Amino acid sequence: MSLDKRQQASIRKGIRLGAVFKEQHPDIANDYRSGKGRRQIVRERNLADLHEVPEQVAVLAITYALRGYDGRYPIKCKSYTGLIEDGSELERLASQHRAQGPCLRAAYFVQGKKCTPWDDNELLYLVRRSKEKTSPQDLAVELNRNFHGGVDVRTPIMVDSQLYNLRRPGNRRFDKPFTDLS
Repeated sequence: MSLDKRQQASIRKGIRLGAVFKEQHPDIANDYRSGKGRRQIVRERNLADLHEVPEQVAVLAITYALRGYDGRYPIKCKSYTGLIEDGSELERLASQHRAQGPCLRAAYFVQGKKCTPWDDNELLYLVRRSKEKTSPQDLAVELNRNFHGGVDVRTPIMVDSQLYNLRRPGNRRFDKPFTDLS
């Protein structure tokens, strides 16, 4: 499961536009803190039209503007910090947003109305294999084969996002820092 050139271009645009949003629209962090979702922020501020991108790219850019980009994804873009640098605050806010609405694509696979949450065994496998410098594309294929019967449930973007969340300071999903899991 690899990304085609169009998907890579959309992700690259989202990452770069996230840096622009961070500089030009820093108050989106307050919108997010007040309970507005990413898509709602894009629509209310007319960000997709303003920056001449599809809504989906603008929503992705909001994600990067809030959390930043650490340069790990296999798409060459400069790294930057997000508007919400406190990992525990970002996790708390994301948790509140998940409780309010539909599943986030980064955390769940949505097929109709069915959501598949990340299982602890799947996350441990992800952590272990990522330490071997396995690409998000290869990890997605392995997770789908080993945990989902070969069905395309996890995507490279979801894998990358989940690894980012697990590596954030203050994440205590397994009561151990990410680096101590083996």
